[in-house]
Amino acid sequence: MSDMNPVPHARRGATPQIADGLHSERQPSRQSARSSARIYTPPEPHEKFHLDADEIPSDMDAMWLPTRIAGAPNDKVGQYFRAGWQPAAAKDFERISGYGVEYPQSMIDAGLLENIKPDAAIIVDDQMLVLRPKELSQRAKKQLDALAGDQVDNQMRRLRQASRAFRGTEIKYRQHAPLPDSARYEDE
Repeated sequence: MSDMNPVPHARRGATPQIADGLHSERQPSRQSARSSARIYTPPEPHEKFHLDADEIPSDMDAMWLPTRIAGAPNDKVGQYFRAGWQPAAAKDFERISGYGVEYPQSMIDAGLLENIKPDAAIIVDDQMLVLRPKELSQRAKKQLDALAGDQVDNQMRRLRQASRAFRGTEIKYRQHAPLPDSARYEDE
């Protein structure tokens, strides 16, 4: 150890020794960097749209609705609202929406971030979380099932009609030329 460095080098994990004259307290300028916001780890790509069953109200269905497709606005969004889907409120899904996080005023003033309002829509990567009552979803499923059944019935009716029309026609087979002796099997 040299005279220039009064603090010996500590091993990893060892308690640091403080030289005379140095303060052991952290500087106030470093305190803000140690806030709870630094502890947050963003969700993995496959997790950012995940909702646990207990997060969704029991009488509602949830769906992620695209607001933009390939960068262009989704023209069909209005149809979903007419079908009963409504934007989920940020205050009801704090984990996904970020509601309740207070951002520094300097970042808000710079236009980089804004605090989430309680009734704001939840939009993640151009996908908006929407909810509708399960009763409406069940009615919509019955309508879709009935429409699908009608389409299958129509197709089966067309196939039966085509089959009946085909039965009356005579099928003529062409005669095939006999195979050469080299192509015949030995047991023939």
